[in-house]
Amino acid sequence: MPQSTGNTKRAPVFKRIAQILTHTPPYCSGTLSVDKNDLLLFYVNDSGDARRIDFGNISNEELKHLSETCEQATFGRNQESVLDEQYRKSRKLDSTQFVPYLDVNNLKFTDILHEDLLPDGQRDKNIRIERYKLNVYEPGSFFKPHVDTPRGEDMFGSLVIVFPTPHEGGGFVLRDKNKEWTIDAASEMKSMSGPCITYIAFYGDVEHEVLPITAGYRVTITYNLYFDSKPIPPYSKISDDSFQQLWVAFEEMLADPFILPDGGYLGFGLRRQYGLSHTTKLDALSENLKGGDALLMQVCRDLSLDASLRALYYSCEDYDFEKPDDILVDRIPNLQGYYIDSISAALVDECPGALRVARSLSIDFDDRESEIDPDIIIKWVVRDRKNGEVTQDIVTYGNEPSMDKVYGEVCLIVAVGPPQDRRDTKKIKTFMELYESRSKSKSKSRSKSKSKFRAEYESDSDPETDADMEGTSCFQVEM
Repeated sequence: MPQSTGNTKRAPVFKRIAQILTHTPPYCSGTLSVDKNDLLLFYVNDSGDARRIDFGNISNEELKHLSETCEQATFGRNQESVLDEQYRKSRKLDSTQFVPYLDVNNLKFTDILHEDLLPDGQRDKNIRIERYKLNVYEPGSFFKPHVDTPRGEDMFGSLVIVFPTPHEGGGFVLRDKNKEWTIDAASEMKSMSGPCITYIAFYGDVEHEVLPITAGYRVTITYNLYFDSKPIPPYSKISDDSFQQLWVAFEEMLADPFILPDGGYLGFGLRRQYGLSHTTKLDALSENLKGGDALLMQVCRDLSLDASLRALYYSCEDYDFEKPDDILVDRIPNLQGYYIDSISAALVDECPGALRVARSLSIDFDDRESEIDPDIIIKWVVRDRKNGEVTQDIVTYGNEPSMDKVYGEVCLIVAVGPPQDRRDTKKIKTFMELYESRSKSKSKSRSKSKSKFRAEYESDSDPETDADMEGTSCFQVEM
């Protein structure tokens, strides 16, 4: 029988914790004065002919030549590289075709990212900046809303540098959690005297777009941002206000005797998304968290709390053999070709470490539709749930198709003891004990659930829908 949850009254401190975690913006931007030589760039065409241009003193003919040297830009969709000017109209050079004189290390962009994008808890993380693409937007060019292609668990974002070419339009719009920001680089650089650039750095899972260019040419270089395994000397003092506020709120929450009076599990839906693959062990992501997620993990560690990263799949009840509980997993299973909302039984039977999670803390175990009691009950502190579910269908990436990584939403589950000693979790089951308990009480064999799902799936198949879904790495995750 799952652990008691005690008083299920929602504590006011929960709302304050959620506000602190969502306060951190997902980007930073600004305009920098640079040396005049930083505006030089060398590029070659397919024939190997080299050219040099100076963005501080450039003619329309030179910009036109640069644009004509570039290839039409494609984007990734359904694991394929697609050319569709209804969605993206721009031109690009690969990193091997151009060399800027500008050096992001000399301009101390790592310091800017540490100060303005990453929370103080990550200031001991080394950052690697890799040049990726040069893009040219001529009149009529644009790029509709998209997210950048995830290229590894250590990639956390992108840096875009905009050169001071005369142009109008081309605003850079970022959207995240119902908020929107627009950076008009052309207008910002007009107010500067002397050589300058505009930069925008943002987390890779943030949706963004380039508005249509109405005149002139917009030229940018995009860099990929990675956490590097080599650490830098840690800051001696954590001074971030959000960190301090979160620490105080956590202490207040843990001291409340009405919150999990017998101990149990606190759940936090993480705000950011991460590049995941079928080989990803979610706890390994703990060193690559972003923004408020990193703050949350740092506070848990500093308070010596037992915190684990998990994915929570929303369980749909369209099929009579499905159970009305969500599914908690410690890794991303290979669900290629499945519809997530119809295979929760298969998840539990086939994924090691899968646990059934009760959807509500107010449970009448004598009046449940499920034949099986949930393995774990979670007291959610932060849970971003809209209309009962959060769906993330990744079919379009901004740069190129991703064959083995997709963005996914992750949650942090914190095991706590009773109020007198929150760090003492001996009275509640460990995840391993929960797994073993669940495996002993399985009521269905793997073959039975799998065959029943296949029968239902095949009888309801729509040929056109199946063809569209084939090869798509889409999954639905509850955060």
